[in-house]
Amino acid sequence: MNDLISSLRYFLYGVAVVLPVAVTVSDNVGFVTTITGRSMRPTLNPERSVTDDRVWLSRWRISNYNPAPGDVIAIRSPLDSGTKMVKRVIGTENETLKTRNYKTRYVTVPKGHIWVEGDNERASQDSNFYGPVSKGLVCGKVMFVVWPPHRWGRVPQDTLRYQQERRLKSSKKFFYE
Repeated sequence: MNDLISSLRYFLYGVAVVLPVAVTVSDNVGFVTTITGRSMRPTLNPERSVTDDRVWLSRWRISNYNPAPGDVIAIRSPLDSGTKMVKRVIGTENETLKTRNYKTRYVTVPKGHIWVEGDNERASQDSNFYGPVSKGLVCGKVMFVVWPPHRWGRVPQDTLRYQQERRLKSSKKFFYE
C-alpha cells in the first residue's frame, strides 16, 4: 500500500512540475500543430502528400509581432473565434491591393489590420471573403514543416510572385490603372 501511495505521489509531483512548463512553452514559445485542408497548397499539404503537414507555430513575442507580406501565419477566424486558419500575409496596414474576388477591385488595408490569403485561391476562405483581418486575431507564425520527414524545412516566404503583382506602390497607381 505504501508503494502505491509513494508511486502516486511521485507521479503527481511529476505532473505538477511538467504541466506548468508545457503550458508556458505552448503559450509563449510555440508548438507543433497539424495543417488540414487545401487552402495553402502547394506550400503546405501538397497534392501528392499522403499525410497532413505538421508545422512549428512560433508564438515567441507574438504580442509585439508585426506580420510582413509573405509571412505564413495562424489566425483566429473573423467569423468564428473557435476556428483557427493558416494563411499568407499579402498586405499590411495602409497598403492598397488588387483583390481577387472581394466586393471591390481595390482595397486599402486599414490601420491595425492585414490582408491574408491562401496560396490555393480555389480552395481558400480568406480576406477576399471576409475583408481585412485585425492583427489581434494573429495566433502565431508558421516557421517550419516538421512532418513528414521528406518535407522538413522552413516554410517558404518567397512565393510572392502573384501577391507582389497585386500590391500597389502608391495610391497614384490606383487612379491610373
